[in-house]
Amino acid sequence: MKNLHIYLRVSSETQVTDGFGIENQRDLGLSISKSKDMNPIIHNEGSQSSHLDTIDHRPILRNLLLKIEEGEVKNLWVYQMDRLSRNDVVSFQIRQIIKNNNVTLFVGDGRKYELDNPNDKLMFTIMEGISEFDNSIRSERLRRGRLSSVRNGGWKGGPPPFGYQLKDRKLVPNENEIFWVKRIYELYSNGQSFYEIKKVLMKNGVLSRRGNIHWSDQSVRKILENTHFEGYYYYTDKKLDETVRVDCPKTLPSSLVKKVRDRLGKLQKTSNYTKTVTLLRDYLVCGHCGSKFGQKINQSQYYNHYYCRGNSERLRIKTDGLVCTSPIGRVRSLNIEVIDPIVWNHIIEVVSQSSTFKEGFKKKVMEEQTSFGKSMNERKKIRRRIVRVDKTIDDINDSINSIIVDGVVDKNSKELKPLIKKFEDKKLELLSEKDSLLEELSDNQRSTVWYDWIKDFGDRIDTLKTDEMSVEEKKKFLDGIVERIEVFTKDKQTHTIKIEFKSPYVGDDLVWNEKNNPKKGYKIVGGDTDFVFKVDSEDRRLKKNSKTIS
Repeated sequence: MKNLHIYLRVSSETQVTDGFGIENQRDLGLSISKSKDMNPIIHNEGSQSSHLDTIDHRPILRNLLLKIEEGEVKNLWVYQMDRLSRNDVVSFQIRQIIKNNNVTLFVGDGRKYELDNPNDKLMFTIMEGISEFDNSIRSERLRRGRLSSVRNGGWKGGPPPFGYQLKDRKLVPNENEIFWVKRIYELYSNGQSFYEIKKVLMKNGVLSRRGNIHWSDQSVRKILENTHFEGYYYYTDKKLDETVRVDCPKTLPSSLVKKVRDRLGKLQKTSNYTKTVTLLRDYLVCGHCGSKFGQKINQSQYYNHYYCRGNSERLRIKTDGLVCTSPIGRVRSLNIEVIDPIVWNHIIEVVSQSSTFKEGFKKKVMEEQTSFGKSMNERKKIRRRIVRVDKTIDDINDSINSIIVDGVVDKNSKELKPLIKKFEDKKLELLSEKDSLLEELSDNQRSTVWYDWIKDFGDRIDTLKTDEMSVEEKKKFLDGIVERIEVFTKDKQTHTIKIEFKSPYVGDDLVWNEKNNPKKGYKIVGGDTDFVFKVDSEDRRLKKNSKTIS
Protein backbone atom coordinates (compact mmCIF):
# COMPACT_ATOMS: atom_id res chain seq x y z
CA MET A 1 0.00 0.00 0.00
CA LYS A 2 1.27 3.48 -0.91
CA ASN A 3 1.75 6.14 1.74
CA LEU A 4 0.02 9.53 1.72
CA HIS A 5 1.96 12.15 3.70
CA ILE A 6 -0.47 14.63 5.27
CA TYR A 7 0.96 18.07 6.14
CA LEU A 8 -1.00 20.10 8.75
CA ARG A 9 -0.48 23.75 9.69
CA VAL A 10 -2.41 26.77 10.91
CA SER A 11 -1.00 30.29 10.92
CA SER A 12 -2.40 31.42 14.34
CA GLU A 13 -3.57 29.99 17.64
CA THR A 14 -7.14 31.05 16.88
CA GLN A 15 -7.22 28.82 13.82
CA VAL A 16 -6.26 25.80 15.94
CA THR A 17 -9.83 25.57 17.24
CA ASP A 18 -11.96 27.16 14.52
CA GLY A 19 -13.23 25.69 11.25
CA PHE A 20 -9.83 26.20 9.66
CA GLY A 21 -8.05 24.28 12.43
CA ILE A 22 -5.75 21.31 12.75
CA GLU A 23 -8.44 18.74 13.61
CA ASN A 24 -10.51 19.66 10.56
CA GLN A 25 -7.45 19.38 8.33
CA ARG A 26 -6.51 16.03 9.92
CA ASP A 27 -10.03 14.60 9.42
CA LEU A 28 -10.12 15.66 5.77
CA GLY A 29 -6.61 14.32 5.12
CA LEU A 30 -7.47 10.95 6.66
CA SER A 31 -10.65 10.84 4.57
CA ILE A 32 -8.66 11.48 1.36
CA SER A 33 -6.10 8.79 2.27
CA LYS A 34 -8.96 6.32 2.80
CA SER A 35 -10.60 7.20 -0.52
CA LYS A 36 -7.24 6.82 -2.33
CA ASP A 37 -6.57 3.54 -0.49
CA MET A 38 -3.31 4.91 0.95
CA ASN A 39 -1.66 4.64 4.36
CA PRO A 40 -1.79 8.09 6.11
CA ILE A 41 1.36 9.58 7.69
CA ILE A 42 0.72 12.79 9.67
CA HIS A 43 3.19 15.73 9.72
CA ASN A 44 1.73 18.26 12.20
CA GLU A 45 3.43 21.70 12.17
CA GLY A 46 0.87 23.12 14.60
CA SER A 47 0.51 26.88 14.87
CA GLN A 48 3.17 28.75 12.87
CA SER A 49 2.85 32.45 12.07
CA SER A 50 2.90 33.45 8.42
CA HIS A 51 5.12 36.40 9.44
CA LEU A 52 7.96 33.86 9.89
CA ASP A 53 7.16 31.98 6.68
CA THR A 54 10.57 30.53 5.92
CA ILE A 55 11.69 26.92 5.91
CA ASP A 56 14.05 27.60 8.85
CA HIS A 57 11.05 28.47 11.03
CA ARG A 58 9.12 25.34 9.97
CA PRO A 59 11.02 22.27 11.31
CA ILE A 60 8.30 19.75 10.33
CA LEU A 61 8.15 21.07 6.76
CA ARG A 62 11.96 21.13 6.56
CA ASN A 63 12.10 17.48 7.62
CA LEU A 64 9.35 16.59 5.15
CA LEU A 65 11.24 18.24 2.25
CA LEU A 66 14.38 16.30 3.22
CA LYS A 67 12.38 13.06 3.05
CA ILE A 68 11.11 14.11 -0.40
CA GLU A 69 14.67 14.67 -1.64
CA GLU A 70 15.70 11.28 -0.19
CA GLY A 71 12.92 9.59 -2.15
CA GLU A 72 10.84 8.55 0.88
CA VAL A 73 7.80 10.68 -0.06
CA LYS A 74 5.91 10.21 -3.34
CA ASN A 75 2.39 11.40 -2.39
CA LEU A 76 1.65 14.58 -0.42
CA TRP A 77 -1.65 16.14 0.71
CA VAL A 78 -2.27 19.69 2.00
CA TYR A 79 -5.52 21.42 2.96
CA GLN A 80 -4.85 24.49 0.82
CA MET A 81 -2.04 25.73 -1.41
CA ASP A 82 -0.87 28.26 1.18
CA ARG A 83 -0.44 25.60 3.90
CA LEU A 84 2.98 24.96 2.38
CA SER A 85 3.95 28.64 2.24
CA ARG A 86 2.63 32.13 1.50
CA ASN A 87 6.09 33.40 0.70
CA ASP A 88 6.65 33.60 -3.09
CA VAL A 89 10.32 32.58 -2.95
CA VAL A 90 9.74 29.74 -0.47
CA SER A 91 6.69 28.55 -2.43
CA PHE A 92 8.77 28.39 -5.63
CA GLN A 93 11.51 26.40 -3.85
CA ILE A 94 8.96 23.90 -2.52
CA ARG A 95 7.35 23.48 -5.97
CA GLN A 96 10.76 22.78 -7.49
CA ILE A 97 11.54 20.12 -4.87
CA ILE A 98 8.14 18.48 -5.46
CA LYS A 99 8.56 18.61 -9.24
CA ASN A 100 12.19 17.40 -9.36
CA ASN A 101 11.37 14.37 -7.19
CA ASN A 102 8.18 13.39 -9.09
CA VAL A 103 5.90 13.81 -6.07
CA THR A 104 2.14 13.76 -6.66
CA LEU A 105 0.38 16.58 -4.78
CA PHE A 106 -3.20 16.33 -3.50
CA VAL A 107 -5.01 19.48 -2.39
CA GLY A 108 -8.26 20.01 -0.44
CA ASP A 109 -10.90 17.48 -1.40
CA GLY A 110 -8.38 15.39 -3.29
CA ARG A 111 -7.61 17.35 -6.45
CA LYS A 112 -4.47 15.73 -7.91
CA TYR A 113 -1.50 17.71 -9.31
CA GLU A 114 1.56 16.29 -11.00
CA LEU A 115 3.83 19.29 -11.40
CA ASP A 116 5.92 17.77 -14.18
CA ASN A 117 2.70 17.86 -16.25
CA PRO A 118 2.37 21.31 -17.95
CA ASN A 119 -1.42 21.44 -17.55
CA ASP A 120 -1.32 20.52 -13.87
CA LYS A 121 1.53 22.96 -13.30
CA LEU A 122 -0.50 25.80 -14.88
CA MET A 123 -3.62 24.93 -12.90
CA PHE A 124 -1.65 24.66 -9.65
CA THR A 125 -0.09 28.12 -10.24
CA ILE A 126 -3.53 29.63 -10.95
CA MET A 127 -5.11 28.04 -7.86
CA GLU A 128 -2.17 29.10 -5.73
CA GLY A 129 -2.63 32.69 -6.90
CA ILE A 130 -6.36 32.57 -6.14
CA SER A 131 -5.63 31.18 -2.65
CA GLU A 132 -3.09 33.94 -1.98
CA PHE A 133 -5.56 36.61 -3.16
CA ASP A 134 -8.31 35.13 -0.99
CA ASN A 135 -6.04 35.16 2.08
CA SER A 136 -5.02 38.73 1.37
CA ILE A 137 -8.64 39.88 1.19
CA ARG A 138 -9.52 37.97 4.37
CA SER A 139 -6.57 39.49 6.25
CA GLU A 140 -7.51 43.02 5.10
CA ARG A 141 -11.12 42.45 6.15
CA LEU A 142 -10.04 41.26 9.60
CA ARG A 143 -7.75 44.26 10.08
CA ARG A 144 -10.41 46.77 9.12
CA GLY A 145 -12.96 44.97 11.29
CA ARG A 146 -10.63 45.17 14.29
CA LEU A 147 -9.92 48.84 13.63
CA SER A 148 -13.66 49.59 13.41
CA SER A 149 -14.25 47.73 16.67
CA VAL A 150 -11.47 49.70 18.40
CA ARG A 151 -12.94 53.00 17.15
CA ASN A 152 -16.19 52.05 18.89
CA GLY A 153 -14.44 51.35 22.19
CA GLY A 154 -13.67 47.68 21.67
CA TRP A 155 -10.39 46.25 22.97
CA LYS A 156 -7.56 45.86 20.44
CA GLY A 157 -6.72 42.30 21.53
CA GLY A 158 -4.35 40.64 23.99
CA PRO A 159 -4.46 40.97 27.80
CA PRO A 160 -5.86 44.26 29.15
CA PRO A 161 -3.53 46.66 31.01
CA PHE A 162 -3.13 46.37 34.78
CA GLY A 163 -6.14 48.10 36.38
CA TYR A 164 -8.69 46.91 33.83
CA GLN A 165 -10.53 43.77 32.80
CA LEU A 166 -12.58 42.87 29.73
CA LYS A 167 -16.36 42.78 29.65
CA ASP A 168 -18.12 42.28 26.32
CA ARG A 169 -14.71 42.91 24.68
CA LYS A 170 -14.46 46.38 26.25
CA LEU A 171 -12.24 47.72 29.02
CA VAL A 172 -13.88 48.13 32.43
CA PRO A 173 -12.10 48.97 35.72
CA ASN A 174 -10.84 46.11 37.87
CA GLU A 175 -11.65 47.53 41.30
CA ASN A 176 -8.94 45.60 43.17
CA GLU A 177 -6.20 46.53 40.69
CA ILE A 178 -7.35 50.14 40.37
CA PHE A 179 -6.83 50.52 44.14
CA TRP A 180 -3.16 49.59 43.62
CA VAL A 181 -2.82 51.75 40.50
CA LYS A 182 -3.94 54.76 42.52
CA ARG A 183 -1.55 53.76 45.31
CA ILE A 184 1.34 53.54 42.81
CA TYR A 185 0.55 57.03 41.48
CA GLU A 186 0.25 58.49 45.00
CA LEU A 187 3.53 56.96 46.15
CA TYR A 188 5.41 58.20 43.09
CA SER A 189 3.91 61.70 43.26
CA ASN A 190 5.08 61.85 46.90
CA GLY A 191 8.69 61.16 45.91
CA GLN A 192 8.94 57.38 46.24
CA SER A 193 11.25 55.54 43.79
CA PHE A 194 10.33 52.67 41.47
CA TYR A 195 12.21 50.34 43.81
CA GLU A 196 10.30 51.47 46.90
CA ILE A 197 6.98 51.16 45.08
CA LYS A 198 7.64 47.61 43.89
CA LYS A 199 8.60 46.64 47.47
CA VAL A 200 5.18 47.86 48.66
CA LEU A 201 3.49 45.80 45.94
CA MET A 202 5.48 42.66 46.78
CA LYS A 203 4.91 42.98 50.54
CA ASN A 204 1.16 43.12 49.91
CA GLY A 205 1.17 40.12 47.58
CA VAL A 206 0.07 42.11 44.52
CA LEU A 207 0.62 40.12 41.31
CA SER A 208 1.62 41.78 38.04
CA ARG A 209 -0.54 41.46 34.93
CA ARG A 210 1.38 38.29 33.98
CA GLY A 211 0.93 36.80 37.44
CA ASN A 212 4.49 37.45 38.61
CA ILE A 213 5.15 38.10 42.29
CA HIS A 214 8.29 40.08 41.44
CA TRP A 215 7.72 43.51 39.89
CA SER A 216 10.42 45.08 37.76
CA ASP A 217 11.15 48.82 37.71
CA GLN A 218 9.97 48.84 34.09
CA SER A 219 6.60 47.32 35.05
CA VAL A 220 6.02 50.10 37.58
CA ARG A 221 7.14 52.75 35.13
CA LYS A 222 4.85 51.34 32.41
CA ILE A 223 1.84 51.83 34.69
CA LEU A 224 2.93 55.40 35.49
CA GLU A 225 3.25 56.20 31.78
CA ASN A 226 -0.03 54.58 30.78
CA THR A 227 -2.70 56.98 29.46
CA HIS A 228 -5.61 54.56 29.99
CA PHE A 229 -6.15 55.87 33.54
CA GLU A 230 -6.71 59.36 32.06
CA GLY A 231 -9.56 57.97 29.93
CA TYR A 232 -7.94 57.29 26.55
CA TYR A 233 -5.23 55.44 24.61
CA TYR A 234 -3.95 55.34 21.03
CA TYR A 235 -4.09 52.32 18.74
CA THR A 236 -2.04 52.11 15.53
CA ASP A 237 -2.43 49.58 12.74
CA LYS A 238 0.97 49.73 11.07
CA LYS A 239 -0.07 47.86 7.95
CA LEU A 240 -3.06 50.14 7.33
CA ASP A 241 -1.00 53.11 8.58
CA GLU A 242 -3.91 54.38 10.67
CA THR A 243 -3.91 55.66 14.26
CA VAL A 244 -7.08 56.19 16.30
CA ARG A 245 -7.68 57.71 19.73
CA VAL A 246 -9.80 55.36 21.82
CA ASP A 247 -11.85 56.43 24.84
CA CYS A 248 -11.94 54.16 27.90
CA PRO A 249 -13.12 54.53 31.53
CA LYS A 250 -11.16 57.20 33.41
CA THR A 251 -9.99 55.89 36.79
CA LEU A 252 -7.62 58.54 38.24
CA PRO A 253 -8.02 62.28 38.93
CA SER A 254 -6.25 64.50 36.40
CA SER A 255 -4.41 66.39 39.16
CA LEU A 256 -2.73 63.18 40.38
CA VAL A 257 -1.82 62.12 36.84
CA LYS A 258 -0.31 65.57 36.15
CA LYS A 259 1.93 65.34 39.26
CA VAL A 260 3.26 62.00 38.05
CA ARG A 261 3.78 63.23 34.47
CA ASP A 262 5.67 66.28 35.72
CA ARG A 263 8.00 64.15 37.85
CA LEU A 264 8.59 61.66 35.03
CA GLY A 265 9.41 64.57 32.72
CA LYS A 266 12.03 65.91 35.15
CA LEU A 267 13.50 62.42 35.51
CA GLN A 268 13.97 62.13 31.75
CA LYS A 269 15.56 65.56 31.50
CA THR A 270 18.11 64.91 34.23
CA SER A 271 19.00 61.28 33.52
CA ASN A 272 21.63 61.81 30.82
CA TYR A 273 24.15 64.01 32.62
CA THR A 274 27.88 63.35 32.16
CA LYS A 275 29.77 62.26 35.25
CA THR A 276 33.24 63.53 36.09
CA VAL A 277 35.74 60.74 35.48
CA THR A 278 37.83 60.00 38.60
CA LEU A 279 40.56 57.44 39.16
CA LEU A 280 39.31 55.34 42.08
CA ARG A 281 35.51 55.62 42.23
CA ASP A 282 34.88 52.28 40.48
CA TYR A 283 37.15 50.37 42.90
CA LEU A 284 36.37 51.90 46.30
CA VAL A 285 34.25 49.84 48.72
CA CYS A 286 33.32 50.66 52.32
CA GLY A 287 35.08 48.29 54.72
CA HIS A 288 32.32 48.79 57.32
CA CYS A 289 29.12 48.07 55.36
CA GLY A 290 30.30 46.78 51.94
CA SER A 291 28.64 49.57 49.95
CA LYS A 292 30.20 51.11 46.86
CA PHE A 293 31.68 54.59 47.19
CA GLY A 294 30.21 57.55 45.33
CA GLN A 295 31.73 60.91 44.54
CA LYS A 296 30.67 64.51 45.11
CA ILE A 297 32.39 67.16 43.06
CA ASN A 298 31.43 70.83 43.04
CA GLN A 299 34.33 73.19 42.44
CA SER A 300 32.28 76.32 43.17
CA GLN A 301 31.46 75.04 46.68
CA TYR A 302 34.97 73.65 47.23
CA TYR A 303 34.11 70.03 47.88
CA ASN A 304 35.70 67.17 46.02
CA HIS A 305 35.49 63.80 47.74
CA TYR A 306 34.60 60.10 47.69
CA TYR A 307 31.98 58.98 50.22
CA CYS A 308 30.25 55.77 51.38
CA ARG A 309 26.85 55.43 49.73
CA GLY A 310 25.57 53.01 52.37
CA ASN A 311 23.59 55.57 54.33
CA SER A 312 22.35 57.67 51.44
CA GLU A 313 21.06 54.62 49.55
CA ARG A 314 19.71 52.44 52.34
CA LEU A 315 18.40 55.06 54.76
CA ARG A 316 15.46 55.58 52.40
CA ILE A 317 14.26 52.01 52.90
CA LYS A 318 15.19 51.54 56.57
CA THR A 319 13.47 52.83 59.67
CA ASP A 320 16.26 52.30 62.20
CA GLY A 321 18.58 55.14 61.20
CA LEU A 322 22.11 54.79 59.91
CA VAL A 323 23.21 51.46 58.49
CA CYS A 324 26.92 52.28 58.05
CA THR A 325 28.99 53.30 61.06
CA SER A 326 32.66 53.15 62.09
CA PRO A 327 34.34 52.86 65.53
CA ILE A 328 34.05 56.63 65.85
CA GLY A 329 30.44 56.70 64.67
CA ARG A 330 30.53 58.66 61.45
CA VAL A 331 32.21 57.19 58.36
CA ARG A 332 34.55 59.82 56.97
CA SER A 333 34.91 60.73 53.29
CA LEU A 334 38.14 60.87 51.26
CA ASN A 335 39.51 63.93 49.49
CA ILE A 336 39.87 62.95 45.82
CA GLU A 337 42.88 65.16 45.11
CA VAL A 338 44.71 63.71 48.13
CA ILE A 339 43.88 60.01 47.89
CA ASP A 340 44.17 59.45 44.10
CA PRO A 341 47.95 60.08 43.80
CA ILE A 342 48.68 58.27 47.08
CA VAL A 343 46.92 55.06 46.00
CA TRP A 344 48.32 55.27 42.46
CA ASN A 345 51.92 55.56 43.70
CA HIS A 346 51.48 52.62 46.07
CA ILE A 347 50.10 50.44 43.29
CA ILE A 348 52.96 51.31 40.93
CA GLU A 349 55.48 50.64 43.70
CA VAL A 350 54.01 47.18 44.36
CA VAL A 351 53.78 45.98 40.75
CA SER A 352 57.14 47.37 39.71
CA GLN A 353 58.79 45.22 42.42
CA SER A 354 56.65 42.13 41.80
CA SER A 355 58.21 39.10 40.12
CA THR A 356 54.70 37.66 39.64
CA PHE A 357 53.71 40.76 37.71
CA LYS A 358 56.78 40.67 35.46
CA GLU A 359 56.44 36.92 34.90
CA GLY A 360 52.79 37.41 34.04
CA PHE A 361 53.76 39.83 31.29
CA LYS A 362 56.35 37.46 29.93
CA LYS A 363 54.03 34.46 29.77
CA LYS A 364 51.09 36.37 28.42
CA VAL A 365 53.05 38.02 25.65
CA MET A 366 54.90 34.86 24.61
CA GLU A 367 52.23 32.20 25.03
CA GLU A 368 48.73 33.62 25.25
CA GLN A 369 48.38 36.50 22.82
CA THR A 370 45.21 35.04 21.38
CA SER A 371 43.33 34.12 24.58
CA PHE A 372 43.06 36.71 27.30
CA GLY A 373 39.66 36.22 28.92
CA LYS A 374 36.64 38.43 28.81
CA SER A 375 36.47 42.19 29.11
CA MET A 376 36.19 44.09 32.39
CA ASN A 377 32.81 45.41 31.25
CA GLU A 378 31.47 41.85 31.18
CA ARG A 379 32.67 41.32 34.75
CA LYS A 380 30.96 44.49 35.90
CA LYS A 381 27.74 43.39 34.23
CA ILE A 382 27.88 40.02 35.99
CA ARG A 383 28.53 41.70 39.36
CA ARG A 384 25.65 44.13 38.79
CA ARG A 385 23.37 41.18 37.97
CA ILE A 386 24.45 39.42 41.18
CA VAL A 387 23.68 42.56 43.22
CA ARG A 388 20.24 42.80 41.58
CA VAL A 389 19.54 39.12 42.30
CA ASP A 390 20.61 39.53 45.97
CA LYS A 391 18.39 42.57 46.32
CA THR A 392 15.40 40.72 44.84
CA ILE A 393 15.98 37.74 47.19
CA ASP A 394 16.01 40.15 50.16
CA ASP A 395 12.79 41.74 48.90
CA ILE A 396 11.13 38.31 48.62
CA ASN A 397 12.20 37.38 52.18
CA ASP A 398 10.83 40.70 53.46
CA SER A 399 7.58 40.15 51.56
CA ILE A 400 7.11 36.62 52.94
CA ASN A 401 7.70 37.86 56.50
CA SER A 402 5.33 40.75 55.97
CA ILE A 403 2.55 38.51 54.63
CA ILE A 404 2.90 35.99 57.49
CA VAL A 405 3.77 38.24 60.43
CA ASP A 406 1.78 41.36 59.56
CA GLY A 407 -1.24 39.33 58.46
CA VAL A 408 -1.54 40.95 55.00
CA VAL A 409 -3.28 37.73 53.93
CA ASP A 410 -5.49 35.81 56.40
CA LYS A 411 -3.63 32.73 57.70
CA ASN A 412 -6.71 30.61 57.06
CA SER A 413 -7.17 31.91 53.53
CA LYS A 414 -6.86 29.49 50.63
CA GLU A 415 -4.79 32.15 48.86
CA LEU A 416 -1.97 32.09 51.44
CA LYS A 417 -0.22 28.84 50.52
CA PRO A 418 -0.24 29.42 46.72
CA LEU A 419 1.03 32.97 47.28
CA ILE A 420 3.88 31.85 49.56
CA LYS A 421 4.73 29.08 47.08
CA LYS A 422 5.04 31.66 44.29
CA PHE A 423 7.49 33.61 46.42
CA GLU A 424 9.49 30.46 47.29
CA ASP A 425 9.58 29.28 43.65
CA LYS A 426 10.85 32.67 42.55
CA LYS A 427 13.46 32.65 45.32
CA LEU A 428 14.70 29.19 44.28
CA GLU A 429 14.95 30.36 40.67
CA LEU A 430 16.97 33.41 41.75
CA LEU A 431 19.33 31.35 43.96
CA SER A 432 20.01 29.05 41.01
CA GLU A 433 20.66 32.07 38.80
CA LYS A 434 23.08 33.49 41.40
CA ASP A 435 25.05 30.21 41.51
CA SER A 436 25.41 30.31 37.72
CA LEU A 437 26.52 33.94 37.79
CA LEU A 438 29.11 33.28 40.53
CA GLU A 439 30.51 30.37 38.55
CA GLU A 440 30.64 32.51 35.41
CA LEU A 441 32.40 35.29 37.32
CA SER A 442 34.94 32.83 38.76
CA ASP A 443 35.77 31.49 35.30
CA ASN A 444 36.08 35.02 33.99
CA GLN A 445 38.47 36.11 36.75
CA ARG A 446 41.02 33.40 36.04
CA SER A 447 42.42 35.53 33.27
CA THR A 448 43.81 38.75 34.78
CA VAL A 449 45.57 40.38 31.86
CA TRP A 450 44.22 40.99 28.37
CA TYR A 451 45.98 41.45 25.06
CA ASP A 452 45.10 45.11 24.53
CA TRP A 453 46.07 45.86 28.16
CA ILE A 454 49.50 44.23 27.66
CA LYS A 455 49.94 45.99 24.35
CA ASP A 456 49.21 49.38 25.99
CA PHE A 457 51.33 48.98 29.14
CA GLY A 458 53.89 46.24 28.52
CA ASP A 459 56.63 48.64 27.39
CA ARG A 460 55.82 51.33 29.97
CA ILE A 461 55.71 49.54 33.30
CA ASP A 462 59.14 50.83 34.41
CA THR A 463 58.22 54.43 33.66
CA LEU A 464 54.63 54.62 34.93
CA LYS A 465 55.60 56.82 37.87
CA THR A 466 56.87 59.58 35.66
CA ASP A 467 54.76 59.00 32.56
CA GLU A 468 52.15 61.65 31.88
CA MET A 469 48.99 59.54 31.71
CA SER A 470 45.37 60.60 31.53
CA VAL A 471 42.86 59.43 34.15
CA GLU A 472 41.28 57.18 31.52
CA GLU A 473 44.63 55.49 30.78
CA LYS A 474 45.33 54.99 34.48
CA LYS A 475 41.87 53.46 34.99
CA LYS A 476 42.50 51.06 32.14
CA PHE A 477 45.79 50.02 33.79
CA LEU A 478 44.06 49.50 37.15
CA ASP A 479 41.36 47.36 35.49
CA GLY A 480 44.06 44.81 34.72
CA ILE A 481 45.48 44.39 38.23
CA VAL A 482 43.15 45.74 40.94
CA GLU A 483 40.10 43.83 42.18
CA ARG A 484 38.87 46.43 44.66
CA ILE A 485 40.01 48.92 47.31
CA GLU A 486 38.48 48.77 50.81
CA VAL A 487 38.33 51.91 52.96
CA PHE A 488 38.14 51.88 56.79
CA THR A 489 37.71 54.91 59.07
CA LYS A 490 40.16 54.44 61.98
CA ASP A 491 39.81 57.76 63.79
CA LYS A 492 38.90 61.39 63.11
CA GLN A 493 41.78 61.96 60.70
CA THR A 494 43.04 58.51 59.64
CA HIS A 495 41.84 56.01 57.05
CA THR A 496 43.12 52.47 56.52
CA ILE A 497 43.29 51.56 52.83
CA LYS A 498 43.36 47.93 51.71
CA ILE A 499 44.19 47.36 48.04
CA GLU A 500 43.13 43.91 46.81
CA PHE A 501 45.11 42.86 43.74
CA LYS A 502 43.96 40.17 41.31
CA SER A 503 47.22 38.23 41.72
CA PRO A 504 49.71 37.85 44.64
CA TYR A 505 51.92 40.78 43.66
CA VAL A 506 52.68 41.92 47.25
CA GLY A 507 56.01 40.78 48.72
CA ASP A 508 56.69 37.91 46.31
CA ASP A 509 60.25 36.82 45.51
CA LEU A 510 62.14 35.22 42.63
CA VAL A 511 64.37 32.30 43.75
CA TRP A 512 66.90 30.62 41.42
CA ASN A 513 66.72 26.83 41.33
CA GLU A 514 70.53 26.74 41.53
CA LYS A 515 72.53 29.63 42.89
CA ASN A 516 74.73 31.43 40.32
CA ASN A 517 73.35 29.22 37.52
CA PRO A 518 70.51 31.01 35.61
CA LYS A 519 70.28 28.13 33.12
CA LYS A 520 68.64 25.98 35.80
CA GLY A 521 65.69 28.36 35.91
CA TYR A 522 63.81 29.91 38.81
CA LYS A 523 60.55 29.92 40.72
CA ILE A 524 58.43 32.63 42.31
CA VAL A 525 57.61 32.17 46.00
CA GLY A 526 55.46 33.95 48.55
CA GLY A 527 53.29 36.87 47.65
CA ASP A 528 49.96 38.24 48.85
CA THR A 529 46.99 39.85 47.11
CA ASP A 530 46.41 42.51 49.81
CA PHE A 531 48.40 45.68 50.43
CA VAL A 532 47.41 47.75 53.49
CA PHE A 533 48.50 51.24 54.52
CA LYS A 534 47.19 54.24 56.45
CA VAL A 535 46.51 57.76 55.27
CA ASP A 536 46.42 60.79 57.52
CA SER A 537 43.97 63.18 55.91
CA GLU A 538 45.17 66.15 57.96
CA ASP A 539 48.87 66.30 57.08
CA ARG A 540 48.80 63.74 54.21
CA ARG A 541 51.52 61.68 55.85
CA LEU A 542 51.67 57.97 55.03
CA LYS A 543 51.74 55.43 57.82
CA LYS A 544 52.97 52.01 56.74
CA ASN A 545 51.10 49.16 58.39
CA SER A 546 51.22 45.38 58.45
CA LYS A 547 49.19 43.38 55.95
CA THR A 548 46.41 42.73 58.44
CA ILE A 549 44.06 45.34 59.77
CA SER A 550 44.19 45.79 63.51
